[in-house]
Amino acid sequence: MPNWKKLITSGSEASLSSLLIESSSTSMELGPELNLKRDDSGVTVGDYLGRVTFENNDTHDNSFVEGADILSWAEGTWSSGSNPARLLFRTRADGGSLGSAFELSSGKAATFYGDINANNQRIINCTSITDNTLKVGSSTTDEYIDFGTDAMIKVKIDNVEDFRFTDG
Repeated sequence: MPNWKKLITSGSEASLSSLLIESSSTSMELGPELNLKRDDSGVTVGDYLGRVTFENNDTHDNSFVEGADILSWAEGTWSSGSNPARLLFRTRADGGSLGSAFELSSGKAATFYGDINANNQRIINCTSITDNTLKVGSSTTDEYIDFGTDAMIKVKIDNVEDFRFTDG
């Protein structure tokens, strides 16, 4: 493989500050690719594999601020045929710092760090997770489902327990 050089583009027009990767192949098996490669034979748990950042110029002090990023790191020591990796999406709230939004483990477990919406409607409002209890919905004045550790699922409507499913 050739010794690739760093590509830096700069300018005030989109065509000067963009990177286009285009394929003219008509084959279904071929298309454009972007590869972030770490050339390290000693990857262990927690080592970063790559990161993509999304930044903009802060109008206050003219410095660049990350609005979001996507990063990946090793979930275990890499060896022949064993290459576990995790993927994390982070976003920045107004006035805040980068915080986890969504994570995907090497075992395909998805972790959401906030509410889950579909078609612009909240379908899961994760209000609290304490003592291994997950409450979905508004647990103070509204409907919610309590997935507790006491071998039961409680359903409350208008904060009144309407029914529960128990083990046994």
